[in-house]
Amino acid sequence: EKHKQHAKDELGTLRNQLLSMEMKLEEQEQYMRRDNLLFFGVEETDGENTTQKVIDICHQHFPAVKLSHSDISISHRLPAKNNRTKSIIVRFARREPRQQIFQQKKNLKGTKITVAEHLTSKRTKLMMNAAGLAKDGKIVAAWSRDGRVMIRLHDTTVNEITCDSDLEVFTRRY
Repeated sequence: EKHKQHAKDELGTLRNQLLSMEMKLEEQEQYMRRDNLLFFGVEETDGENTTQKVIDICHQHFPAVKLSHSDISISHRLPAKNNRTKSIIVRFARREPRQQIFQQKKNLKGTKITVAEHLTSKRTKLMMNAAGLAKDGKIVAAWSRDGRVMIRLHDTTVNEITCDSDLEVFTRRY
């Protein structure tokens, strides 16, 4: 009986350690993506230069951002699902132009182009779930900022969410 309890305690400890490691890995993975932005809805052309396309978009829609080739470390198309236009991932050499572009993404309203942070798959799913709740009117809004998923509730409070259970807790109130 004592042996069983010891094994249960050890299993609980190992589960907590695994959970802690998963959270640290998730944080590290998101941290590695901090200099990236995703550009959706950019028309594909044969033999295209994605860096030049991004610079052209930025010059047209973000005139205050003085973007040059040296500000972009690398860019390329990502594989697409469902025959959609492939998005362009851009890694910026400096964080300042990336932040300026992301803060001014509303300038793209009315175009087919959108800009998003490069979130981990876990955070992307969480963001999509939160956006669905916003669309259904259960929360006011959902967005990401510096890799963190944020929601605004009907009482105007803003909360960071890290998992689906956070969404349940915050939406259960209303």
